[in-house]
Amino acid sequence: MNLIAKEISTNIVSGQGLKQKTTQAHYLIVLAMSVYSVLVFGNIGGAVGGIGMLLLATVTYFAAMYVFYGVTVLAYSRKTFLLWTGVAAAFLLGYVFAGLNNLWALLTAWSMFFAAGVIAGRLNIAGWRQEHIYILGAVAVSILITAQFLPLWPELMKLGKNAADTFLANSEQSLIAMGYSPEAARESVAFVTKMFEVVTRLIPASTVMSALLQFSIAYMVFLYRLDRQDTGPGRLAPFYFWKMPFGMTPLVLAVVLLRIFGGETAILVADNVLAVLSIYYCVTGLALAEYFLRKLHLSRIFKAIFYFMLFLTGLAGFFIAALLGFVDSFADWRKVQQPQATGA
Repeated sequence: MNLIAKEISTNIVSGQGLKQKTTQAHYLIVLAMSVYSVLVFGNIGGAVGGIGMLLLATVTYFAAMYVFYGVTVLAYSRKTFLLWTGVAAAFLLGYVFAGLNNLWALLTAWSMFFAAGVIAGRLNIAGWRQEHIYILGAVAVSILITAQFLPLWPELMKLGKNAADTFLANSEQSLIAMGYSPEAARESVAFVTKMFEVVTRLIPASTVMSALLQFSIAYMVFLYRLDRQDTGPGRLAPFYFWKMPFGMTPLVLAVVLLRIFGGETAILVADNVLAVLSIYYCVTGLALAEYFLRKLHLSRIFKAIFYFMLFLTGLAGFFIAALLGFVDSFADWRKVQQPQATGA
């Protein structure tokens, strides 16, 4: 996704956007890495109960964002020793709790944080285009989160199907008892069954997209901080200028062909890839809508009404926004220029 401004500040390219002196914030990042390992691999969930597990999952999710952000900051600030020390300490601490049984999850998780953070931090020093930096970071996250969960996805999908079957087993009779007609009850159960099938089928996409969301938010916060500390042109473009690069179009077409002509496994892979890409295109479709709403000089109230009405359309609105984002990737209705910068 194109998150960039039209130009890049000389100060940022030279690596001066963040203070180079080691601060308490840098040490806090190192500490947060170890805390994250304890939260994820310390088997705390079994001791905190239902509500505690929900709270733990929420804290862990946002802690992952901070780790993505922190690794990026350390890489950009050239705190190589602190970066390696933090990752090594977090890995070893996680191993103490997790042992050999979760070694693969531990290795892939910290490889993901390290790879994405170093790509985002170091390539900003080198002055690469934000489009390229983000895509490389997102690819690293996608590959490593897939490597982590690939052995687990078949079992998770099986568990999801079993849970759906259990939930739906007596649903028709329950609906009839609540006053539904037999025909309406069957239609309702059939609809819910289809929804469960879609959700179960897209478990891989939801897993990958969750990690991508964490990385994306962390990276935007990082860019926002660079913009706040630098006096030159900003790097984080306004939302209404976000767009998907045209270079993603061949990938979309290839996945669609795989969906049409592939076997069952190929179709499953294509469905999940398209689900992830559709979210990006939907976001950029909303950015396109925001651009034209601003061109019309509509008030915030009218904008709020528009987005509320779009929300009410449900999946139809989602697909319309995604289609607009896809078409705009090559039509470029907003004339979003590529950034002029040195590097790749």
